[in-house]
Amino acid sequence: MGSVRSSRVGFTLVELLVVVAIIAVLASLLLPVLASSKEQACRTLCASNLRQWGIAYAAYAGDSRNCFPDNTDGAQMSWCGTNVQAFWTQYLMPMRRTTVEKDKTHVLFCPDQQWHRYADVNPNSMFAPQFVIGYFVLPFRDPNFTMNAGWGYSYNITGLEGWVTKQKLGGDFAKAPIVMDMKQAMGSAPPPGSSGNVDWFNPSPRIPYSSHIRPSGEPVGGNFLFEDGRVSWYNSRNVSAACTGQGWVFFYGINL
Repeated sequence: MGSVRSSRVGFTLVELLVVVAIIAVLASLLLPVLASSKEQACRTLCASNLRQWGIAYAAYAGDSRNCFPDNTDGAQMSWCGTNVQAFWTQYLMPMRRTTVEKDKTHVLFCPDQQWHRYADVNPNSMFAPQFVIGYFVLPFRDPNFTMNAGWGYSYNITGLEGWVTKQKLGGDFAKAPIVMDMKQAMGSAPPPGSSGNVDWFNPSPRIPYSSHIRPSGEPVGGNFLFEDGRVSWYNSRNVSAACTGQGWVFFYGINL
């Protein structure tokens, strides 16, 4: 009685290595495309948020003699006072603090902003009644407010203080932005056209201060909302430092 020899079909080591190499090549080609698509989707959602801000500002101005909401009790760049909080509630969205991280589609936060989402749920980071959000909000601030002048904040390092004290739509600085992505760092104010000696990450926990960042933590750029409702993207190289205080540097200066 003869024996039947079975043959086993399978990959050789060389064939496996070829398959692995092909997968690696495909991954190297596709991952950057996927990352770019993700970032573009984030920019689009961020721009949509800011357009909602523009609509809300226009509605408020129509009811308030062409004025912005009074933010003279707002601090620095992203802390907004009680009147602006009422504006959010009545014109933009139902606003409240939460016990969990803000949803990625929350209109008060760029979907890519992590630092202020962390601060929003960390009570040690908050000073009521100011409310911290995930964008820079410029209009109708008071540089002499205690939490600004008293803490050493200067809004005039590039001669653009009128951006933050502006009370009505139109007039001076009518072409200036009013809400924008956060680009901020710890360090000293850099010269125009450079990022200077600054830190882009909070050390513990390690969270980027800004939105739309590179691996270094410096932003690629940011969306800017203008009075007419237009939202435009500006690359970081075209955005200069415009406010400093307590070791912070805030970037929102652009050529109008």
